[in-house]
This record gives sequence, C-alpha cells and structure tokens, in this order.
Amino acid sequence: MRYKGTIALSLSLLALGCNGGPEIPSPNLSHAEAQVAEKIEKLQGEVRANPRSAEAWGNLGMNFDIHDFKHEARRCYERASELDADDFRWPYFAGIILTEMGNPEGMTRFERAEKIDDRYHPLLILIGQWAHETGDRDRAHEAFLQAKAVDASSAHALLGLARVALADGAMEEAHHLLVTAVELDTLNREVRGLLAEVLRRLGKPKAAEAEMRTVRRLPEITPLKDPVYEEVIGEGVSALWFRERGRGYEAKGDLAQAVREYKGALRYKPDASGHAYVGQLLERLNRLPEAMIHFRQAITISPRYIPAYLRLADALARDGKAVSYT
Repeated sequence: MRYKGTIALSLSLLALGCNGGPEIPSPNLSHAEAQVAEKIEKLQGEVRANPRSAEAWGNLGMNFDIHDFKHEARRCYERASELDADDFRWPYFAGIILTEMGNPEGMTRFERAEKIDDRYHPLLILIGQWAHETGDRDRAHEAFLQAKAVDASSAHALLGLARVALADGAMEEAHHLLVTAVELDTLNREVRGLLAEVLRRLGKPKAAEAEMRTVRRLPEITPLKDPVYEEVIGEGVSALWFRERGRGYEAKGDLAQAVREYKGALRYKPDASGHAYVGQLLERLNRLPEAMIHFRQAITISPRYIPAYLRLADALARDGKAVSYT
C-alpha cells in the first residue's frame, strides 16, 4: 500500500505550498474591488514564482495589510522576516498589526525591529504607547525618553512622558511636559486635551476650560509621521485609499496631488459627491473649466444633488458666463 505514503506526501507538500515553503495566503477576494483583487492575485503569482524572495512576500503582505486582510498580511510579514532578518519593515509591520489586535506578541516584533534600528522615532513611540497601555510604565518611560533623544521636537514623545508622569502622580512634571509639547505642536488635540485635564486636577478650572475651548476646534487626531509605514499606504488601490491619500495631500496644501488622488478614486467609484469634491479642489486651483466638468458629471450621476448645482452656478459666475445647468 505504498500509494498511501505518496498521497500523504503530496498532501503535505500542498499544505506547505507547491515549492515546499509556507502556503501562500489565499483569502476570499470576491468582495474586494476588482483592481484590488487583480493586484493581489498578481502579487500571489510573484510569490509562487519567487518563493525565497523576502521582497515578494513583503509586497504581498503590504497589499493584504492596506486592503484589510490583516491575518494574511501578518503571515506574509513573518515569512519575509524569516527570509531577510535584516529588513526593518517586516517585523515592524507585523508588530503594528499584532498590537492593533491587542496581541502581546506585537511587542516581540517591535523589539526585533528595534534591534535592527533603535533610532526610528515612530517605532519608539509605538513601543512606549503599548508598554503604557499594558501597565509597564518603566518600559514606556524608557521608550519615550529614547524617542525624545532621537527627536527633541517630538510632541508625541513628551505626551507619552506626561502620561507616564500622570500615572505616577507627578502632576507638576506632567504639566511642564505638556506645556512644552504645546509649544512644539499647538494643533495637537491629544496634548491639549490632556493639558486641560491636568489643569483641572491642579485646581485651575478657568485655565482648563480655556484649553478645552481650543481643543474643540482641533482635528480629532494628530497622526504620527511614519515614513516607513507610508510605503504600505502607498500600496492601496481601493477607492478608499485614493481618497485617504488625497486628504493627506490636501492637509499638506498640495492640492494638485490631492486632485490626482481623488481622480484615482473616481476611476473606481464615480459618485456624485466625489466629482463635486474634485470640482471644489479644482476651483481652489483656479482651474474653472475643469471644475465645471466635474460639477456637471456630479449632476448627471445624481440630478437631485443640490450642492453640485450650487457649485456649478458659482463657477459659472466666476468664469463670467451665464448660469446654465445643461
């Protein structure tokens, strides 16, 4: 009955993948946007063709990651890290996924990344945040201090140190750290919100309320600048990620690049509100004829979409033409 052994061997090889390595993750892509599924399938093919390539596994992982196939992404990052233990990205990206899931193994991956590069500021901030959340205040304090040493202008590092000080009951120290952080980043809502709380605890209600009035006008989150993770964000090809990148460029004042990203979203999701928004950006760039095209497209898609009529009327008036909706 030697065929039983042959069958068992074949099944084992299938489980490991056709090249004897780990099986390539193959999630159900039927609900993904067509361009997302096409890109992932292409990258799966590249892994099959180059099963010993850390870059191929990592690229597949980044695309799983940004399109919300997190478990599959983690497996790819782990494999990439096995194949190239000197590449900082793979344990770092795996650590982000794991900590977002609340998995303590995330810290292990962060520490592995830290051994490769112990001066990457965003990693140190993430280590400090995770350590603080899990009650390891000594490790948190160490990581935030290291982040501050790497970047003396880091409001995120000072915010982390203030949280540790507050947890230790060192109110005055927390207050000093937060005041310094505000000087470095006046628009950081998290810093100013915690400063308001510290002022309240210090018995300064008027100063706390004044701080809260400022907080209410600020964006919800001041994102941590992370050039390495931006590589993952750049892999996104869903309409959602074109819009997310567009918002990022718009926030930086790069309206021309924002328009390019938002137009990318319209290729895959040509909705009325999207066309109207691109039209508004084009108006701000003084590209009125192009803006009017998008307002008309919005009206064609949704004839009851009133904002597009109003924006078109305004653009026509600015362009010195009679108002027309046809």
